[in-house]
Amino acid sequence: MTFVILDMGTNYRRYKSTMTINELIKQGDEAINQWDWQNAYRSWSNVLELEPNHAWVKVKLGKILLELNHLDEAEKLLLEDVKEHPDRPFAFLNLAKISQMRDDWFQAESRLEQLLRKFPDNEWAYLPYAQTLKQLGKQNKAERFCQMDIALHPNHFNGPLLSIEIALEKKLYSLARQRIDRFLNDFPQKSSAVEQHERALQEVIDQTELSDYANYLTLPELKYRFICRNQLNYIYVEVPKAGSSSVVLNLHGLTHGEAADSETSRNALADSLRYPAKSFHQEFSNRLRSALVLEDHFIFTFVRNPYTRILSGFLNKIQKDSAESIGRRRRLGFKPHDEEHVSFAQFLERIRETDIAQLDIHFRPQWHLLGLDKRIKYDFIGHLENFDSDLQYVLNRISNKSFADEPSAWRGHATHANKSLKQYYGAEEQALVAEIYQDDFKFLGYGFGLGVR
Repeated sequence: MTFVILDMGTNYRRYKSTMTINELIKQGDEAINQWDWQNAYRSWSNVLELEPNHAWVKVKLGKILLELNHLDEAEKLLLEDVKEHPDRPFAFLNLAKISQMRDDWFQAESRLEQLLRKFPDNEWAYLPYAQTLKQLGKQNKAERFCQMDIALHPNHFNGPLLSIEIALEKKLYSLARQRIDRFLNDFPQKSSAVEQHERALQEVIDQTELSDYANYLTLPELKYRFICRNQLNYIYVEVPKAGSSSVVLNLHGLTHGEAADSETSRNALADSLRYPAKSFHQEFSNRLRSALVLEDHFIFTFVRNPYTRILSGFLNKIQKDSAESIGRRRRLGFKPHDEEHVSFAQFLERIRETDIAQLDIHFRPQWHLLGLDKRIKYDFIGHLENFDSDLQYVLNRISNKSFADEPSAWRGHATHANKSLKQYYGAEEQALVAEIYQDDFKFLGYGFGLGVR
């Protein structure tokens, strides 16, 4: 092995010969703590010379050589330490760092996964693993490990900084803005670290057009998602499984001056409020986009607790014995022979594994559906849990008059998911929903507690 031995002269060598192993180790560790890598190298290389079988000498020298950018020598020592001390995580961590420094992200991933298999509770592996996953384009998984690191090390700034970068790469711009603001509040002395992210975010805001938001959806989905009435100056952005049918029912009555028959087809009601299919795309590109940017319309939506919303979607769109449900199960990758035995947990696992933009809109996170990471600003976000009072406010607001009667309710798609929480949710299911819909919980006013006893 070739070491970078620095000649300190005759006086140092004479002084070294009088030092004990413990003194050299103490001196070397003090230099490491001060990031004085050259003096750390001198002390620990002397330990290696005097006691080559010392239990810590190879991992210490490997770390020091890594910091001095002598990666080949560092890697050789660290690999030897892994063989001699497979019950310690330190060499694994530094080997992964070497891979990162070489931009060999696949090797870094492999080494970190090996580390986490052997030491699953090693909290110092979470951030480098998240950094590696981000470089490999595995942003959702990177986000999970980044948040684990932030929870364990709230006083460290690297985790929050990485979480900003992930939000920007996932094009969650509003989330990135919130994370930057939180970073500046928590780490004001590190404000320069987010300057480039703030510039990037501003460039995106300046350049992003709302048509980008439309591109997340196919034309039929896009037509389904927006109701825009110019004469009443409102835009309703629908979130499936969040009371949208009842909202449509009441908007129909408001627009046409009479209550709609609850037995009438829900789709017919909705179509009576929307633009014709042939003109819709152009209308969106012009009037709708203008309304969103100029903020000259009352823009509102309704959202729902993620626990009940996804369970309602499962009961209504997956569990039913219908061609529609079979199609949705197959699109999630379930084989014909196990289609009839899809559990709620299995369903959630498939949701977690599916790219967010490819998810059925009934299962897609509400945060994403509403374009809150784009430039859409809502005047009012109602909650299904307060549906009657929130909808009453909306109707009064867009009509400029008060309604004595309670809003009409549409029960055609009701699954009563709120009454089935205890039946379907165990610890595993709750953890999966909390992970998949973490942004919904954080930014739509819902807590992570299930609320079932």
